[in-house]
Amino acid sequence: MTPPIAEFEVVRVTHDVEFEGYSVPKDTCGTVVTVYDLGAAYAVEIDDLPGGTEVVTIPADQIERTS
Repeated sequence: MTPPIAEFEVVRVTHDVEFEGYSVPKDTCGTVVTVYDLGAAYAVEIDDLPGGTEVVTIPADQIERTS
């Protein structure tokens, strides 16, 4: 089993995500700032959203490590 992504790791969105009122396009990268429920979801800080930098909660199956 793959360990959860750690805080401060850079991740990439694997497909377009509509969540919490935000549209996050596929291949957008961001930094994990919080891990929820042992890696079920992550709060990801994304710098290049239309409104500027935002923190968006994204389910684990919609992101991947970049390295």
